[in-house]
Amino acid sequence: MIFSDDVKPQQDLIEAGTLFSEGKELTFQQVALLARHACTTGDMAFYIRLFSQIEPRLRLHFQKNCQDAEFLSDTGRVFGNVNIFRKVQYRSLCGPVLAFEKIYRRNSADLKRLQWVYRTLWGKLPCQMPRIIEINEGRRFSVVLFEFEAFAPVSPGALIEILLQMNAFSIAHPASGFDTLEATMLEMPQLYQRRMRNLAANLAMAGVPRTDLPAIQAACMDTVHVFNHADLHRFNVGQNGMIYDWDCACFAPAAHDLGRAAASLREFRRLAGLRDFIQDRLGRDITKNRAEVARIMFFYLVYAAKKKLSPQDDAALITLRAMFTAVQRDLT
Repeated sequence: MIFSDDVKPQQDLIEAGTLFSEGKELTFQQVALLARHACTTGDMAFYIRLFSQIEPRLRLHFQKNCQDAEFLSDTGRVFGNVNIFRKVQYRSLCGPVLAFEKIYRRNSADLKRLQWVYRTLWGKLPCQMPRIIEINEGRRFSVVLFEFEAFAPVSPGALIEILLQMNAFSIAHPASGFDTLEATMLEMPQLYQRRMRNLAANLAMAGVPRTDLPAIQAACMDTVHVFNHADLHRFNVGQNGMIYDWDCACFAPAAHDLGRAAASLREFRRLAGLRDFIQDRLGRDITKNRAEVARIMFFYLVYAAKKKLSPQDDAALITLRAMFTAVQRDLT
């Protein structure tokens, strides 16, 4: 395998490649690093050899589905799973099927969430979901094949329409309404936990002391938990309204998906624009629904923390502080 000079963790990559070539055990992080590098360079042969060698149970899967396979252009992010995608000309009993392949850590929370959603909500959601063609389980990883379609992200307006449809479904489906729940569905996904680490600075700009953050978070969570996609943004919704990536689905406040989606839209980089969006596009009255609006703003700030609020948002920040005060007063 040839390593390019522009790969940042060059030494780690070389070390992982050396261990692999010597047939030694790799950590999960090293496997993810090599898989991401193979994706970045388009080295399909190494990608297949990597997973075939470390997962003998999946060797047949990779050998059967390596023809006419290619990496999707928008892939390569590695978080909780080896989140690498590739298009596969999958040969099923019905003939060739175009699919995309996603590799999960076996028994990971994300895989359990995905399986629960498909097992429990297939055909019941107000949107389409990509069909799961096959799940192949290995010792350390599982490969999930999803039916693939030509994909392009939806417009911001279309995202908002989908968002409102899903929000209405969420409100009607609290956790208490399900007979069986996967334990991980009752926990906030890792994506939320990672973003929370960057939240304190933005709240400080709103006059919220860092010491108040745990109480604010608890107050914003202290409401009925309903079904959430938990990662709704334009690039997880296709042109025909199909929603992808159910790996983070969980039960959380209904405001979670609203704030998460707003954070993904460039139009609401400034808090003042967000307030207008909540009132005009989501139909939430800022004066009458202060607790709900505060929750939406809280989840917006969690996922938009890296954007950093502008000093020009002074008036909006004062309002934000007042809303968070209302949440704490009403719910604690």
